[in-house]
Amino acid sequence: MKILSRILALVLLLFGTFITNVYAYSERTYDNGHNSYNRQAAKTYIEKWVDGYNPAYANFTADGGDCTNFVSQVLRAGGIAFTSRSSSPTNSHWYYYDSSWGMGRTSTWTHAHYFREHFGDVNDSGLKRSYQMRVYEPTEIYNASLTNSSSAWFNLYNNIGVGDVVQYTSTSSWQTYHGQVVQRKSVGEEQANLPKLSMAQHTSNSYQNLRTYIRALANPQGEDHAIVTVIRLKSSTT
Repeated sequence: MKILSRILALVLLLFGTFITNVYAYSERTYDNGHNSYNRQAAKTYIEKWVDGYNPAYANFTADGGDCTNFVSQVLRAGGIAFTSRSSSPTNSHWYYYDSSWGMGRTSTWTHAHYFREHFGDVNDSGLKRSYQMRVYEPTEIYNASLTNSSSAWFNLYNNIGVGDVVQYTSTSSWQTYHGQVVQRKSVGEEQANLPKLSMAQHTSNSYQNLRTYIRALANPQGEDHAIVTVIRLKSSTT
């Protein structure tokens, strides 16, 4: 019996070691969204307004940040349709006509957490309006092999397209607080055959290298850091 127990313990140890070497992203495919999402139109909008503010929309920099306002504008430019209007919109609504909350705009347009509840979900609660939502631990990304095509980094890169959204959720409050959009996918710019994702954001208005940005967020000591969420729109192109 002792020998059997030792064998079982060894098997569990080896199996546990194997499991820890597998990245633990979660994937939720809703298969919603719009086949006609125009990634080129989204890219054109990003490059025109990443450094400035479209006068057709209010600037929310001084009101909690402009990041989700910019992300929503990009999705709208890519053809994502407004929902119906309401004097008391919920997270099932998404639109912008003016800066006033209610018939003018929704919280989902300007607030990162509510945006996620509209296009993805939070603990399975949400409209799930996108094609897919993927969630990664940041350490999976910055520790990932840059040469292993099965690593978490390649998994993220291969399942995201221009105009898709990356959001960040605090592990202390579990509130999603920031969002970016993919401006460009490229291979070999910094190192031969290695993929790079260029992200656009507001507040601050800039381009960011996604993997570098995630590396700065992750904390190997286990203190508060940000969970990485990918909101993928449905389109025939990447």
